[in-house]
Amino acid sequence: MTDGPIPDLSVVVVTLGSAASLFAALDALAASDVEMEVLVPATARVARLLETRSSLPARVRVVTLDDVDEDAWRMRARGVAASRAAIVATIEDHALPAADWARRIVEAHASLPHAAIGGVVEKATPDSGSGWAMYFQDYGRYIPPQPAGARQYLSACNVSYKRAALEPVAAEWRVAMHETTVHFALLARGATLWLDPTIVVRQRRPLSVEEGMEELRHHGRLFGEDRADQLSAAGRAVRVAATPLVPVVHLARAARHALRSPRLAVGFARALPSLVAFAVAWATGEATGLARGRRA
Repeated sequence: MTDGPIPDLSVVVVTLGSAASLFAALDALAASDVEMEVLVPATARVARLLETRSSLPARVRVVTLDDVDEDAWRMRARGVAASRAAIVATIEDHALPAADWARRIVEAHASLPHAAIGGVVEKATPDSGSGWAMYFQDYGRYIPPQPAGARQYLSACNVSYKRAALEPVAAEWRVAMHETTVHFALLARGATLWLDPTIVVRQRRPLSVEEGMEELRHHGRLFGEDRADQLSAAGRAVRVAATPLVPVVHLARAARHALRSPRLAVGFARALPSLVAFAVAWATGEATGLARGRRA
């Protein structure tokens, strides 16, 4: 239902995992005292998961997507397009929001002018070696502790936007909402992105090494395509030539984060074999994207 007053916050929950992870995220959001709507873009698979529960929290609205495959970016775009609040946030079901997550988002947007405000990603345990590897590979920039400040990157599993800032770049997200594309478009318009370390989600996502590699090749390709559109032909050639160094950079970044605590160091040791494969998969995708460009 879309009747009734406009809520303070719209939250789009993209479902990548199981019914258990989806319902945990929905229940966490339902416990918040913030006036919000929670939108679940539902492909046929997600609809089947939803059917395993007799009722959903009252603030949950299912956005049926019969014609969309299991593409997180397309699901996110449809959810954002259907949302109503002046602030719209996106998470993924494997990233459980902290109890004060929604409140901190609303307060941050009320006090700060930034177009997008994101938060940090903590690691929920226990998890497998490949789960730890995905954490270090995909969320290294967001591992706490982090200082508050302006950023070029924010994570799609913990980010929020002022609707007034999203509308001028709607062409970049109406079909598929890839955060790098949207954030580069915002930055190009002079908008700012901000990281607030008090906005916290806790991430755990079971997946195989093969699934992780396939996903990261895709992520890397999209990142490379967006980068290519900002570079000259010579700049693209240099970046493609340098992509063999990308896995080294990613592994060094992960190792630096791992030194922050014994817990992270143990996770890094478990993750290392999978992390090497993931870093190579990302670099391969990035090189492909740089070589062809998004609008080539």
